[in-house]
Parts: sequence; C-alpha cells; structure tokens
Amino acid sequence: MGLKKKGVWEYPPHSGIKFLKVINRARGQTFGESIRVIVPRKITGVVRIRKNFGNLTDAERYADELITGRERQGQDFFVATTDGVRRELLALLPRIEAHGVTLTQAVEMGLKHLPLQGRSKTIAQVVEELVTLKREQLEKGDLRPRSFEDFRDRAEKIGRDFNGKVISALTEDDVKGWARKMKVAARSVKNAVFTLAEVLNFAVQKRYVSASPLQYLTKQERKSLYGASGQRKQPAILTVKQMESLLTAAREHHLLGFVTLAGFCGIRTEEIKRLQWSAVHLEDTEPFVHISPSIAKKRAVRNVVIPPNAVAWLRLMQHRQGPIVTQQATRNAHTRAFMKLAKAAGIDWKANMLRHSYGSYHSIHGGDTMKTAASMGHRQGDQVLWDFYKALVRKPDAEAYFALTPK
Repeated sequence: MGLKKKGVWEYPPHSGIKFLKVINRARGQTFGESIRVIVPRKITGVVRIRKNFGNLTDAERYADELITGRERQGQDFFVATTDGVRRELLALLPRIEAHGVTLTQAVEMGLKHLPLQGRSKTIAQVVEELVTLKREQLEKGDLRPRSFEDFRDRAEKIGRDFNGKVISALTEDDVKGWARKMKVAARSVKNAVFTLAEVLNFAVQKRYVSASPLQYLTKQERKSLYGASGQRKQPAILTVKQMESLLTAAREHHLLGFVTLAGFCGIRTEEIKRLQWSAVHLEDTEPFVHISPSIAKKRAVRNVVIPPNAVAWLRLMQHRQGPIVTQQATRNAHTRAFMKLAKAAGIDWKANMLRHSYGSYHSIHGGDTMKTAASMGHRQGDQVLWDFYKALVRKPDAEAYFALTPK
C-alpha cells in the first residue's frame, strides 16, 4: 500500500511525537486518509514506533497515553530507586547495549548463573558435607577405606587452608595463591588441586556456586602450579643385583611375599596389602594371582601369571594363610617396615621401584607391552606403561632379572 504524506506536526506540543496526514493508495485507487503517529526512541526507550490511525481523535488519544504513561513511569522510577541505584544503572546501560541485549535480557541471564542456595556456605562446610556422603559410601562398601581417608585428609586440609572462606566468593586468583604457597612436591600440589576440583564440582551440582573457578585456569597456569602432565621422567628401577639383595633381606623382614608379587608380577602395593594368600594359586598348571573387584584399583579385575622364578620364591614361605602383608597395625606400618628392609638391603629407595622394575624388565623379557600392561591392571592399553614405567633396559638384564631364584 503506497502512502502520500500531507503535512507534519507535533502532538502534544514539544513532546517529540510527530503526526503525518497520509492518503491511503493501492493499485492506483484511493482509500481515504490516515493519521500516522511516529514515536521516537527517546520515548519508547527501545526503537522508533510508527502506527496508523483512521482518525485524529484516536491518534491523539494514543499520543496522550504514551506521554502520561512515560511521566508516570518516570515518577515511579524515581520513587522506587535510590540515587546510588540510578547512578549504577546509568553506568551499566552502555555496557549492556554494547552486547546487543536489553536490560531485562541481561538481568535474566545473570540470574540464571547465580547460585540458588548455600551462598553463605564456607569451603569447610561444603567439605564436611561431601566427606559425610563419602563416609556413607564407605559404610556401604562402595568406597575403600584408603580412598576415603586420602580424600578426607586432603579435603579437610583445604577447608583449614581457606579458613572460613565462603565458597561462592572463591576466585581463580585465590586458588593460584593457595597452590603457590604449598611447600610440597609438584605431585602433591596436583593431588590437592584435584581434590579441590572435586569439592567445587560437588558445590556446582548442589548449586552452591554457579561455576568452578578452576575452569578458568589456563593450561599455562596449571603448568606453572604443578608442572605439565606431558612431562615424564624415566622411572627409577632396581638393578638385577639390587633385586637379589632385596629378596634375600626380605626373608628376614617377613616381606618376601610382598617383594615377590610386586617385583615379579607387577601388582600394586595397595592391591597386595588387600590380598589374601587364598588368591595366590601356586598349584595350578600355570600359577596365577586372582585380583578380584574388591582388591583391584578402579576394579581392574585380572588374573596375573606368576613366573616360574617367583613361584620358587613364594614356596619358601611356610605359612601361606591369611593376609600376604601382615605389617598393617597402623596405616603407615607397612611403609615403615619396607623402608627398613630397603635400608638393610643397601638400596636408596625411590617410589614404586618394584612396580617400575616389573614394567621395564617384563616388557623386554616377554616382548609384549600389551600383556605387561594387562598384568599391571592398565585397562586402556600400554600407553601408561610407556609413559611411566618402561625404563630402558637390555634384553640380557631382563632375562637375568626373571632368572633370579633362591640359592
């Protein structure tokens, strides 16, 4: 429909609202006149409005209502807000408009990201809540005592470190400052950060916080806190002579079963500590150790073949009943007993030397890294073996290692 303008005026006077008389035309025919009302953006607050009316009376009534409503809204705005709120609003409007959204849209999006509850909960309180849930898992048998204790100890220390800090106020800068103050090894820092991550993820799920500040840490920042995950050092392993000395001393220190299963079968320390002799099948045609779901780390159930030389060492033990590791009166009793053994054998002990030795020697001796990885309980192939355990050894040394037998 074409429109032909016939004069322009402003109504109400000085309001900024323009009136235009237009002739309605279509396909060469005239359909009378209309009054077009043009309302500027400064009145609507959003966009300019154009609207047609069939007569002047309706058009003026519309304009009057707009002006009256605007004045009334303005009065309500000034009554309902303080000077501080108005100044804040004026400062924020340009930023909101720069993102192409309205004030209402900005507020709605912001509200969605606010925690709905627990805004005053401290980190220590959230830790206590999560520890209680994990204790229930422990009592149901869904969590091992060592796993529970490790988490509880790390998490409660985090609660103490932040000393009353409200969890919703925690920032990435707080996390970085906390991690950098730790006077411990990089691996311990990483364990602490991972524990904090679990606490924060729990808080997100409970809607105590809208997001974990850890998600804002860059890869470079994480690297500066606890090193790059891709950096691998060649693992420390025992020489053949050291393993022989360790086995000999282990008989006197009542740790022969542990040393044999860790060094010649690659079973984890925590798995051996949970093992009973009933799981060690020496009389089978192909002797093996059964690692059941209640024993295996991350439920890596498997049967581990016992090599012939290891069978010979295990047969030296006369009383093969009950737990394989008997030094467990306290949590660290086994560690203390083993460190005495290492000292007696004249070995400068490094972490996981027995398991590292197995991974290194067995993969060369058998020539199959996938079988070695399976024996060690790595369910995702041999990448972990290559990353952590496989030191460079010679074939003759690997053969000598698995030829060690009692004298």
